[in-house]
Amino acid sequence: MEKKKPTKMDKGMIISAIRLGFGEDVYKQYVEKEIAYSILPEILGPMVCRYIAEVKNRDGKLTIKITSGALKSNLIMQKNVLIIKINEKIGSKFVRDIVFL
Repeated sequence: MEKKKPTKMDKGMIISAIRLGFGEDVYKQYVEKEIAYSILPEILGPMVCRYIAEVKNRDGKLTIKITSGALKSNLIMQKNVLIIKINEKIGSKFVRDIVFL
């Protein structure tokens, strides 16, 4: 009897399965938490994420509350790049805009 290798799933496949299996509301809640706890630390690094106080999403508009004014200014300049990187990690165009508070 031959052993089968397990199928490796990436985040995009998992997120798609959640959307299909549980519906749009659960999908949005999961992706919001995934962005806050996994994707942003991966993209920005743990040092930058120490200054993030809150992450919310409403209809494709990601709101990130930053506790450092200098960091906020820097992130505003990188907004378009961040949107692209976040959407690549998710595997769909989930984030259309980012607002830094």
